[in-house]
Amino acid sequence: MLSNIVLGFILPWIAGGLLFKKNPKLVLTIAPFAAVIALSTNEFGVFLDFWDILPKETEFMNCLPLDLGVYPVLGSLFIHFVQRKKLSTWLILFLFSSFTTVLELTYVLIGKIVYHNGWNITLTFFSYILTYTLGLLYYFLLRKHSVLP
Repeated sequence: MLSNIVLGFILPWIAGGLLFKKNPKLVLTIAPFAAVIALSTNEFGVFLDFWDILPKETEFMNCLPLDLGVYPVLGSLFIHFVQRKKLSTWLILFLFSSFTTVLELTYVLIGKIVYHNGWNITLTFFSYILTYTLGLLYYFLLRKHSVLP
């Protein structure tokens, strides 16, 4: 649990704090949306027994630092890079989905996450494509209504 707090919440929010200094409006609008998506996705996956986050006795609390830390920060960074327009939006989507999948694969390999019922790392990759795409659609909606540039 301590590793989840340090690696999943504290370290990501150090980077998130730097992004916040640079673009507070982005973090204040994207991070909460990304946290809701992360919480919903993880609850859905645990409920359907696609994965377990160990130790199982504190499963919800094990995932909470990640849901409120790494996923909101990565979601905000994703939109930050989309805004900068130095790379194709679809390339950025692919790179962020790949990076997040590798992070999760690390948790699988060290035994913190166990997949069940046919869930695998390929499905994980596509789930990140979906969640980052939802974040992108949310960003487009915010931009349409002049909330974000």
